[in-house]
Order: sequence, then C-alpha cells, then structure tokens
Amino acid sequence: MAEPATDLYFEIFDVERRLGELGLTAGVLLDAVRAGFIGRSNCSELDPPMYPGQTMWAHTVRCLRQGTAPLLWIPDNSNNYCVALSPEGGIAIAVSTGDANTGCRDAVPSTNSPKGPCTAEAVATNQMALDLRLPGEDEKKPELPAAQQRQTWLLLIHMDKSEVRAELSLPVSLDEQEKVSSWRERIILPSVDFDPNQIELPTDDSDDIDIDVRRRA
Repeated sequence: MAEPATDLYFEIFDVERRLGELGLTAGVLLDAVRAGFIGRSNCSELDPPMYPGQTMWAHTVRCLRQGTAPLLWIPDNSNNYCVALSPEGGIAIAVSTGDANTGCRDAVPSTNSPKGPCTAEAVATNQMALDLRLPGEDEKKPELPAAQQRQTWLLLIHMDKSEVRAELSLPVSLDEQEKVSSWRERIILPSVDFDPNQIELPTDDSDDIDIDVRRRA
C-alpha cells in the first residue's frame, strides 16, 4: 500500500478554513493548549514526578471539551480513552504530547513516547476509513461499518523553551517504537509564547494517559 502524501495547513486562512470543515475553530483548540500550559505551570518540583505531565493533559482535555460543547461535541471516555467527539460521531480528538518537530511545517513530528492499545486501534481505524489506494485501482470506496469510519485526530502539543507549539493532525501509522510518526493531514496552529524568565516549568518523564480497560467476561 502506498504511503499517502501529507496535506499540510499552516497559513492562518487555510487553517481556519480546514478547521471549519471539521466543525472547529483555531480559537477553541488554542484555548485548550493554553489551559494545559497554565495547569502545568502551576505545578512545582514538590509535586509527584508524573503530576505535571498528567495535569497538562487533563487540563487540555477538559478545556477542549468545554470549548467544543457549544458546537455540540460530546465527551467520550470509552475504554478510558478520553476524546471529544463530534455531533455525528465521525470525528474524535485526543490529546497527546509531541516531539520537537511538533508545529514545524518543515519537519515531521512524532508522539513523544510510545502509544498504548487505544491509540493503536484508533490509528488502524483511520487507515481503514481513508481511501489510501493508488489512483485507478478502484474508483469506489468500500462500505465500512459506522464504527470503522470514525477519524481520530491528535491535538499534538510540544513545550519548547519559550513557546508552546501545537497542531491538529490525523495519524495513519506507528513506527517500530509504537510512536505515531506518519500523518495524513497536519493543521498547524499559531504558537503560544511565554516568558521563560517569569515561568519555570517542572520537568517529568510521563506522557498522556492511554489505557485499555475492558470488562471481564
């Protein structure tokens, strides 16, 4: 199967237009990114090591859900995989930390750490839902069950020395280390600047929560 080309949006007009097609705005996503940054900046070295990263993730998810609620999006926590779900259920957004290439149009990002089974399942569903065949192979898309047509996007966030970079991107594959490293679309958001002399951020080695919890038979 041929690897699809990545559609890249970085000019603000194109970003807003594409987000509008998805039922979103850049403002809603940036508010969530800022909320996560503020949550993390309120942590200190006295907190447990995993707390700053999980706090940023949790605050971002909460604000994302608050911001999309007026647009009729709903929260979904199936299998403890926390997403915001579009009104018709065809689009889900999860939050993840990304590497230093996040938000850079001239480089390809990956998730900061290996992902769990929920993300892997979502990426596999994305692959099935997209028509990745070469032109002329088959003009008609196969009919897929509704559950296999959902696209799960990642709000990918990276905190640099003086800015937070983010993008909303559609993952299509994981690498050998189980990191998401290939994308069908990337919508790069304006960066969020901050003064490192006024804000000292705690460090930790944790990543977002991705747990597969299933009921016993």
